[in-house]
Amino acid sequence: MSHPLSDRTLALAGVFQAAVLVKSVARKGMVDLADLETSLYSIFQVDPPTVEAVYGEVQRLRTGLQAIVAQLGQDGEPKDNELTRYVVSLIHLQSRLRRNQQLLSDLRAGIERARALADQHSLSDDALIEALASLYTQTLSTLTPRIIVSGEPHILARATNAARIRAILLAGIRAAVLWQQCGGSRWQILFKRADLVRAANELLRTSEQLH
Repeated sequence: MSHPLSDRTLALAGVFQAAVLVKSVARKGMVDLADLETSLYSIFQVDPPTVEAVYGEVQRLRTGLQAIVAQLGQDGEPKDNELTRYVVSLIHLQSRLRRNQQLLSDLRAGIERARALADQHSLSDDALIEALASLYTQTLSTLTPRIIVSGEPHILARATNAARIRAILLAGIRAAVLWQQCGGSRWQILFKRADLVRAANELLRTSEQLH
């Protein structure tokens, strides 16, 4: 089934939103809890009726949509190479994951085990985040090349921050898988930037009208 550009843009916004969150935790030790919960929510949406349903609503991806506009727009503003590196790495890693059926099976089983915690706690609860971080370590971190996160050493050394980063990376992979399922590819980010930026701006305008 072919997906419209708006679906691909929403999926890519999920990848960008994860990248923004990873950088925020690694550099500042802080995270927007609403954005964090949106990303973690997506991990448990295994059979959604629509792409929007993976995240609940378009409004919850504003950070990711704004990052698409900022990073891919031709506005002369300096780009954030760190964010770009995370996005490209997540998309590349999901392509490696798709070729490893055993790892995919282990990942699905781990998500189902974590679902019990998600049903009992808030999505930003430390116990759930630690479970998702452990799942990332046992599965996705075994793939190469590994995603290297840059940040402040004293921030990265804190166990809670390391767990948050791994859980967010898991959500970023989920978004990258969705991007691929919607027909997205790395070359589109290079050669279809204007289309993606237009779609992101339109989705941002729509979300503003709904709220």
